[in-house]
Amino acid sequence: MKKVLLILMFVVSMVSFSNKVIVSMGEDNVRDDAHPTTWVILNNQTKKYTLVKITETPHGGLFGYEVGDEVTDEIFKLPIIGFSNKYPEGYNTGIKAAVYLKYKGRKYKEIDYNTLMNVLNAIGYRQY
Repeated sequence: MKKVLLILMFVVSMVSFSNKVIVSMGEDNVRDDAHPTTWVILNNQTKKYTLVKITETPHGGLFGYEVGDEVTDEIFKLPIIGFSNKYPEGYNTGIKAAVYLKYKGRKYKEIDYNTLMNVLNAIGYRQY
């Protein structure tokens, strides 16, 4: 856990002053087959963190993002695209490519650093 803390602090200090920036990517024990990857996003204006579950498939629109990349709320509107013989050009599956992490009935959006660390420990977060 100390490693994650050090890496988070290092990345946050290097991040540009954009609005919302990915400061960490990893996986956790929260089961969500459509969204296996967890992002920690820092809002530089409020200095609060948001936990987001995403899919990194090229069919989901969020493939290729890295730590330090700026994101907007538009990521929550991107669908996961499905393909079949009937729709070879693709179709909207109705599943969003990014959703807020839900744990114990709560969404973790705009939380402080102490809450972030408690939640990351509770969900067994492992940074890539």
